[in-house]
Amino acid sequence: MFLKSLKIENNGTVIRNIEFHKGINLIIDETKTSDRKESGNSVGKTTVLRLID
Repeated sequence: MFLKSLKIENNGTVIRNIEFHKGINLIIDETKTSDRKESGNSVGKTTVLRLID
């Protein structure tokens, strides 16, 4: 099975649209912050994995 994309909506509003590619896919935080210490937290990595599972 190949998962092409995952679209998360709430009342018709797209919250997140994630595109997958063949091979290994990484979930990373690309949020632009001035504080380099804050990254990767509360971006939904675990939630995406639970939805796929």
